[in-house]
Amino acid sequence: LTGLQELNLIDCSAVQGNLSSLGQLTGLRMLELWGCSKIEGDVNALSGLTKLTNLDLCGCEKLEGNMDALRQLTKLEKLYLGNCSQVEGDIIALGGLTKLTHLDLRRCSQVQGNLSALSQLTALKELRLNGCTQVEGETRRISGVLPQGNIL
Repeated sequence: LTGLQELNLIDCSAVQGNLSSLGQLTGLRMLELWGCSKIEGDVNALSGLTKLTNLDLCGCEKLEGNMDALRQLTKLEKLYLGNCSQVEGDIIALGGLTKLTHLDLRRCSQVQGNLSALSQLTALKELRLNGCTQVEGETRRISGVLPQGNIL
């Protein structure tokens, strides 16, 4: 299955397992596990999926690990980690993902850092940080990055 390009298990709440088994699907361009609340493991297992353009792990509440593992996914255009409350690390790890158009870190309460780390994300159209109580900084640092986008 290393040639598999898209895996969509959106809202398959009965699906369970560990992310480590998905880390071998190196041909993936899109991985959507939104609402798969029984999936567990460390996000580091996905660090080798360098062809990913869309990664949606929203609602995968049992996932853990550090955001640093995502810095190698430089082709990402959409990154959704909403409600992944056990994922931690500094948002500076995402600063090099310059193709990002959508970034959702809603209720990622262990994520921290300063908004200025996102100032290089010039393609960003939507940024969701509500509930990220450890992210700080002034929105003017990134408001120029989102001229027609939304900061939510």
